Amino acid sequence: MKLLAGTSGMSVGRFLPVCAASCVVWAGVNGLEYYFFGHALAGASTWLQIALICVGIAWTVLTFRVLRRRVVKRLDATTS
Repeated sequence: MKLLAGTSGMSVGRFLPVCAASCVVWAGVNGLEYYFFGHALAGASTWLQIALICVGIAWTVLTFRVLRRRVVKRLDATTS
């Protein structure tokens, strides 16, 4: 954390509150996004709900496969 504060030209005493505030804002914005998306999804038709859930599951599986492939590649590179 000191490295980030130093490269940005901030003292640690100033950096920590700014970092904490940005974390709170980020978490609040993401929470509200999911809250409003959940309400929109609950009001959608059944077929749209099913389609969006299937897309979400497919996206999650794809993401985990890509991440797993990257991890395996890094592990192979470090052991070689």
